[in-house]
Amino acid sequence: MTPENVSTIETPTETPTETPTETPRENAPARPRTVVLSQPAAETAPPALARLMKVADGYYVSGAIRQATELYFQILEKHADTPQAARARERLMAIAERYEKANERRQARSLYERLL
Repeated sequence: MTPENVSTIETPTETPTETPTETPRENAPARPRTVVLSQPAAETAPPALARLMKVADGYYVSGAIRQATELYFQILEKHADTPQAARARERLMAIAERYEKANERRQARSLYERLL
């Protein structure tokens, strides 16, 4: 049983289909099979912000990392003092770490620098 504020999302184990805005690269970070996303109670976030975070998480889980990254930065920049911004920062750090492990240092550095 998972706690109330945590949800687990299983990603498909099949090969992801290519999206028109993103082409797979040889050294792209591997997609996670299980992602645990913390979810605060709905009443702590404005509905639009909570939905935007869900959309960003959906992109992340489906492997659309660029789209997720941009939405996480938007949340971080426009809603800096919210729990969602703290979660967005955590997700961006995780994405940067994935790039680093996949030897995509330029991508990782770019994210780290934007997070400063």
